[in-house]
Amino acid sequence: EEIFVSFETLVIAIVYKQCLDSDIVPVIIKDDDKAMYYHSLHSAQVEGNYKRLLDFFTEEQNKYYEQVKLYLTVF
Repeated sequence: EEIFVSFETLVIAIVYKQCLDSDIVPVIIKDDDKAMYYHSLHSAQVEGNYKRLLDFFTEEQNKYYEQVKLYLTVF
């Protein structure tokens, strides 16, 4: 049985793993937040406004952290 994994899914998995390996909370963009992500990305690329994108990533990291903090172990 052959399993198909899209290139986008592979990239997401690699970035997720690299974040965890570097002790960085991953950015998980849910479908409900994609419009804001694209708006923030557009602002960064076209207008040079990177603050909006950075703020978006920080907010998404905080949301993800709140969901998983009970499962984290401090070494």
